[in-house]
Amino acid sequence: MVDGLLIRNTDGSSSELEQAVALLNSGLGEGYYTLNHISAALLNEKGSFLLVAMLNADLAGVFFGEVSQPDKESPVITKVRNAGFVLPTCYIGLMRGLVVSAKHRNAGVGNALFVSSITEFVKRDVQCLVGTLWNHPQNAVETFFLNTGFAFLGQVTRFWWADSVQYQFACPVCGNPCQCSASIYLKQNIEAG
Repeated sequence: MVDGLLIRNTDGSSSELEQAVALLNSGLGEGYYTLNHISAALLNEKGSFLLVAMLNADLAGVFFGEVSQPDKESPVITKVRNAGFVLPTCYIGLMRGLVVSAKHRNAGVGNALFVSSITEFVKRDVQCLVGTLWNHPQNAVETFFLNTGFAFLGQVTRFWWADSVQYQFACPVCGNPCQCSASIYLKQNIEAG
């Protein structure tokens, strides 16, 4: 554990949400998330949450998760199914984004956020977790998946292409449209980390 690190659900203040969205977009692509999108998800989507990692009053990292319900499936889960992956029909925890600020990387913040997110999903009674990992050499999250019992299901080429065109976000690697692939991970029978 990182000394002085506090991981908690966002307080919902506009200042904190703006900082969290800016950090998410710094890692995932400018415009990938908007303040309106995150705010609406937290208010309207059952089970959505935003964890913030604070280190000495500094936003060190952020994790955005949502719960896909069997009767109201997340578009991301539908996309994974349409790519040919078999997922259980249950409440699925969807790991939407984890970003650590540049000055706090390689200090354990990302791992602590990842483990805390699993605990948060357990509180929301999900039966399994799905992660879509951006295939990029600087992405260290693959280790988190493998070290916590996720199974690698396979890859989907140009996973974010349609979204990047529709929502006009700019991938930090290839711009718009996004040509990046995603690795799909699944963990069933989850329990708190």
